[in-house]
Amino acid sequence: MNGFPHIIDAVDDSSSTLYSFYDLKTSPPTCDFLKFMQYAELHRRRYNLEKIHFIFVPGPKEGFRDDNLARTIPQRSALMRNLVVPSCWLLPTCHGVSWLGNRTEAIKLFEKVGNVNIFPRNYTPETPTSDYLMSGLITAYLRGEEMVVLQEPFEYTSMVQGYLSARLTTQKLITVTVRDTPYNTERNTNQPEWQSFLDSLDASEYKVLVVPDTYNIWSKNICGFEYCEMASLNVLFRTALYRQAYLNMFTPGGPPEIALYSNSPLLMFRPLGKDIAATADWYRVFYGMEPDDHHQHAMYKLNQRLAWGADKADYVQREFNRYIGDFPEFPHPPVKEHGIQSDTHRNLLCLAALLYVLLQMNCQVMPAFEMMSALQDYNILSPPGISSIEQEDIDTIKAIINLLPNDIRPRHILGVIAHHIGDFDIAAQSFDDCSKLANGDSSLPAGVNKQLRLLKALMFEKGDEIQKSLCEYIELDRSFPNDPEILKKISMLSDQFKAW
Repeated sequence: MNGFPHIIDAVDDSSSTLYSFYDLKTSPPTCDFLKFMQYAELHRRRYNLEKIHFIFVPGPKEGFRDDNLARTIPQRSALMRNLVVPSCWLLPTCHGVSWLGNRTEAIKLFEKVGNVNIFPRNYTPETPTSDYLMSGLITAYLRGEEMVVLQEPFEYTSMVQGYLSARLTTQKLITVTVRDTPYNTERNTNQPEWQSFLDSLDASEYKVLVVPDTYNIWSKNICGFEYCEMASLNVLFRTALYRQAYLNMFTPGGPPEIALYSNSPLLMFRPLGKDIAATADWYRVFYGMEPDDHHQHAMYKLNQRLAWGADKADYVQREFNRYIGDFPEFPHPPVKEHGIQSDTHRNLLCLAALLYVLLQMNCQVMPAFEMMSALQDYNILSPPGISSIEQEDIDTIKAIINLLPNDIRPRHILGVIAHHIGDFDIAAQSFDDCSKLANGDSSLPAGVNKQLRLLKALMFEKGDEIQKSLCEYIELDRSFPNDPEILKKISMLSDQFKAW
């Protein structure tokens, strides 16, 4: 099917290896894989493993996901060969790559390595999960983890240096990556406008290389400038080229992610579009950004920018001038991050991270937009279901509490987690904190404060702190007299305390 060797026996069962399953039943063969690589590497670091083995599992539609996206099967196969599989070697800790021929091979391989050191969380070939949305990076950012810097193997660095030495003298290199596809055409590069902008540049100061769209590689609608077709076909060459450029300029698509994760300078125009993953709501829910406020990604470097307007020549010129004013020379690392830019930005980032954590912990996966709606209308009286908990979930919730100290939701979720794992002291403290916040929040449903106090008393009871639990129930009886449940608890705990 894929033309690659089906490697199973070559996969060892080393306890120091993270086995990362990119399942094409649930995940696309696109630059989204670069985010998956980020998450896999962060997971490897978190669990102190030495190396990663990437395993590509075929999907049901001729090896791919059965979806309504416009790419044909041959186009998806080409993306696997030219982009996805080779990009594994952008990660120095990549130890091996397997592109399997069928799902039976995946089951055998999964059984061979055992259900340890598996990524994504909760993955099995029978119930595949995916992890390639931006909200996962947001959680890592809020926990204080640093993004992985992808870098091409050295031979490609040398190859591009040789390629550029024959083309540059003292000029600064600018790459312009064209999007020119027959689908979602409203996201294509406005090439006449870019022609006007590029014609205005001083050729003695700037060397322009145009990287054509992989699907229309021989089209040259921007005239008078050199094209670099090799970068379109080879992701390792493309990465090296982007890393050596003074500025890489884009309209929406996958290639900006190559620049982003390789710490290359970038300026991307017109990120919003009609495609669901380019809508304003998508940016709010999964990117934690408010397009109306022109937020930048918090974890992006300052020389990695979104320009929210349309790619008209005058606007491109204006944003370009702003960039060269801020970075007159190629910036030397480290370049600072944009960081959190407003209270609105902070709230959206925390909601995106909270949504990600809930989706990770709840194995009965709810559609993400439905889960976000439930999170926005969070009901303490009906807490989220939890099937899987990792320390990173707890660390993320604690980070969100530090950023949103007056938001009851993360504190309540921490209490639910602590209850689930049997840490009743933390649970009791969390529910007590929630109760204090609820006292000052008239928007919460009736009965919330009582429920929180009951939960606190129950946590003391489960932690065998009978006296503390009894005191809580007595205080509850004063606030809510003649409640039969509370009176029953007081009677039962009084007898236990006397016996004790």
